[in-house]
Amino acid sequence: PIASRAIDSPPPASVFPPAAMANLAALDAQPVAADHSPILPPEMQLPADPRLPPEYQLRQASNRLQLATAYGADQDSEAAVEAGLAWLAAAQSSDGSWNAKQFGAGTETHALGESRYGTGDKADTGVSGLALLAFLSAGHTHVQGKHQKTVELGLSYLLRAQWSTGDLSGPKQIGQERSVLNARMYCHSIATLALAEAHVMTGDVVLRDSLMRAAQYSINAQDPRGGGWRYRPGDPGDLSQFGWQAMALKSVQRSGIHVPAVVTQRMLSFLDSCSTGNSKGLFTYRPQEGRPSETMTAEGFACRLLLDYPTSLAAQQESLKMIMDRRPGVGEDNVYFWYYATLALFQLQDQNWRDWNQALKQQLLSTQEPVYSPQAGSWNPDRMWGGYGGRVYSTAMSCLCLEVYYRYLPMYQRANIARSHDPYRAQR
Repeated sequence: PIASRAIDSPPPASVFPPAAMANLAALDAQPVAADHSPILPPEMQLPADPRLPPEYQLRQASNRLQLATAYGADQDSEAAVEAGLAWLAAAQSSDGSWNAKQFGAGTETHALGESRYGTGDKADTGVSGLALLAFLSAGHTHVQGKHQKTVELGLSYLLRAQWSTGDLSGPKQIGQERSVLNARMYCHSIATLALAEAHVMTGDVVLRDSLMRAAQYSINAQDPRGGGWRYRPGDPGDLSQFGWQAMALKSVQRSGIHVPAVVTQRMLSFLDSCSTGNSKGLFTYRPQEGRPSETMTAEGFACRLLLDYPTSLAAQQESLKMIMDRRPGVGEDNVYFWYYATLALFQLQDQNWRDWNQALKQQLLSTQEPVYSPQAGSWNPDRMWGGYGGRVYSTAMSCLCLEVYYRYLPMYQRANIARSHDPYRAQR
């Protein structure tokens, strides 16, 4: 059975940093924005599966296509996901992993003008985690769905690759190389997120012990002063690493595993320390370091929503302007930026989301490898960070963008489910 929920609500107000507390007071004085969310007809009402947290209700809904269409999907985007998943399934190695180097990872040596030392070429647990997330987000698990065997093999690989410390940064088998230092914490957090989502969706007790150890490794690796994560446990953090850890630990909570409140408190403080701009709606890679970027702003904005961080309307508008100014089709393709921006904007369900969604679909559908290509269904890694993670990375991340319509429910719909149905009543 699915484990009962532990901490899956906003932390007490006392854990929020002072800037967030000030925003709470200001929010009461702001006008309420018009609700542009889709009005669902009776035949398209949301499911209320008692085994799943509200956020995951759409993934396996019998009327998922109808619901996804209401949120912005269409037949072409769904066909693109199906083709992408088919390519990922075919690309899986016999041991259950996805081989990063085999599909071009580690070839991006000077991204953003800095040497990367072929960082992604041994990041097998990381790209395997991304591939698994693409299947899980479309409702496929190791106990149901047409890709059941693929997911089962992938999860088994991650369990075998885990170190006794809980570390998922690279295979522990003798004779296999671990990921490069700069990639290890990415690999760990992404693989942890995949295990957590599989556990949330199935309640499989076989996954629970490994997930608990992985979560504890993340908790132990957090910088106790700044609240972030970086390459080594305890390093002062960066926002790029932070996003994956935040998503992983939030999913750990949703799976019924306790995450101490102090961890969340530190996370919120770190997020606040990376914010900048006139209204604190922009984000930098590290606290008080460098200029804000659209990628870090999208990641910071998404993390604020994920962690229920109180944000002023002015800060939200500042975030949105930077993000929308670089919508898909403007500048170099960057699926890493698109991933976080898509997660955040989908939650808003406003005109920004609709404009972004149209641009996103146009760009992703036009760049997917066609049916006559030897790599049909995949996405070429010839884009920002593509050479870092290779074709598996580019394909999995593109699929995740196009699965946003049912990956996590919009916030207002979660509230509707919470009011009308307690999804955890069966465990009481």
